[in-house]
Amino acid sequence: MAGAETRERILNAAERLFALRGIASTSMRALTRAAGVNLAAVHYHFGSKEALLDAVIERRAEPLNAARNLALDRHLADCAQDRPDVEQVLRAFLEPVVEKLLRSPAEGQHLPRLIARVEAQPPEILEALYRKHFGAVSRRFIEAFQHALPELPKEVVSDRFRLTMGSIFALFSGNLDLDCIPGHPPAAVSTPEKLARVIRYATGGLCAADSDSPAPRRGLEKESR
Repeated sequence: MAGAETRERILNAAERLFALRGIASTSMRALTRAAGVNLAAVHYHFGSKEALLDAVIERRAEPLNAARNLALDRHLADCAQDRPDVEQVLRAFLEPVVEKLLRSPAEGQHLPRLIARVEAQPPEILEALYRKHFGAVSRRFIEAFQHALPELPKEVVSDRFRLTMGSIFALFSGNLDLDCIPGHPPAAVSTPEKLARVIRYATGGLCAADSDSPAPRRGLEKESR
């Protein structure tokens, strides 16, 4: 039990410091001081700062991905033989994040900043982290969107999902809340309203007609029999 508690303290301290100071700027000395452990304990449980970052992301990604998969399973069961609904697939992907932020504000207070810090990692590190922790769930959702939008080429749907992911990261990292455009301050918007806005935006983008394809259907509609 003591070992598990020590590991959890290290993870909590690392998540907080990575979010507030940045990953590269967080020294092992600062981390051990914040966690109340010695350097040997960090090396024993994680081995390196890179492995510690991986564990920090894994701790958040596993329950998030489980909730996403469950929500998608429920929607696919509901729509049975019909196509999945684009908006509902989006909700299955996004709502677990928002529910986490709303349900556990103390636990999730560093999550937006942590997302931004991870996004700033070198491309090779970022790709490895996302491939490991979000690759399988992202592939499953892309396949659901492709099933929902058969009028569009699969590669178009895949690219639009990547664009959607970029919008989501920007929104929930807090970067869109920065007052960086003179004369156009960001609006004070609640987290649920942010979710509603990004779903409207992303649904429109995913369902837009492609120049070489007919306009796709936006929602769940019964096939003509």
